[in-house]
Amino acid sequence: MAAVCKWVIGAGLLCHGQTALPPDLAALAKIKGKVAQNLKQLPNFTCTETIERWWQRQSDHRPQPLDTVQVEVAYVDGKELFGRPKVGRIDQPDIQRLVQGSISKGSFATIAATTIQGSSTMFHYEGAGELNGHPAELFSFRVGILGSGYQITTASGRAQSGYRGRFWTDPSTFDLMRFEMAADDIPPVLDLASASESIDYRRVVVGNSRFLLPHVSELRMKDIRGYQVRNLTTYQDCRQFVAGSTLSFEGADSSMPAPGSPADESKLPVDFTVRIGWDTAIDATNQAGDSVSATLLENVLMNQSTAVPKGAKLSGHIQSIDKQAAGFAVKMKFTSLDFKGVHLDLEQRLCEVSPIGNATLAPGGQFLLRSRR
Repeated sequence: MAAVCKWVIGAGLLCHGQTALPPDLAALAKIKGKVAQNLKQLPNFTCTETIERWWQRQSDHRPQPLDTVQVEVAYVDGKELFGRPKVGRIDQPDIQRLVQGSISKGSFATIAATTIQGSSTMFHYEGAGELNGHPAELFSFRVGILGSGYQITTASGRAQSGYRGRFWTDPSTFDLMRFEMAADDIPPVLDLASASESIDYRRVVVGNSRFLLPHVSELRMKDIRGYQVRNLTTYQDCRQFVAGSTLSFEGADSSMPAPGSPADESKLPVDFTVRIGWDTAIDATNQAGDSVSATLLENVLMNQSTAVPKGAKLSGHIQSIDKQAAGFAVKMKFTSLDFKGVHLDLEQRLCEVSPIGNATLAPGGQFLLRSRR
């Protein structure tokens, strides 16, 4: 009789004397093959990612809505890249450069595949059952901290953590249906009590074919003081693009320079103040992540020469918007100055805006911009 293996490390077997794989290991091998096949066939594509965020203190009875953020996420040659909606570029590998606060990366296309195909993953077959009324095969898994590429970032710091979880697959197609994971042995530097994430999958048309992609994911984190956050992310409007093309979106400003244009913040003075004219209408219907823009009304001077000419475009996004009974309070981040094919990065600078007179956040309003390192 063939020995039965319950735990498997990667693709290796922990039992001996077998003439054939037992059903659970045969199913796992087919699942691994299906994941590899899906990734190999998956074209470069991009989707719109909408993130609804809630927070809850230990004394609260229910979570409170925080904000809703939108970003563009792309799967390009096996990697995830991010960009702001309608800006025309998706070139940022770190989503935390675009969105502050609790956020995760890897749930779009990489974390489940990396786990299932990983050589350090230990699997356990949990048996056949159902998921949302559909037949399913359930596996649990564990990845130790030494073999993990899972990084967690909090206000206290960033560190790598091991994790464990489970996933459900379709027994007839071996498609992934749901993937759940939770951080294991969380490093004390993070001041985090727990962190978990779940991802649901479905077949989505990209180009002329259907591919297995995330449909919705949920992130939950709780710190050692009992403060909790919850992010619900949905993925929509997935579309294909060909290698070498410029990533662009409907309605994007065609005057923006293409990726790869010069970006040298040292061309700006350490501290400067100029008048700007507001270009984007902002009201209580806006959301965090929405793009904002303004136009310089005077030159930026450096060593008595023009560093940035009048008419240059100032671009950024809304970081947060606090909707109140009497109106709303908005916090913005300016990220670039663009003119004549030149792109200057403002990500590492502090930019402050103050109104001139009774100016409002409407097209034509005039403000003073102070930017400093």
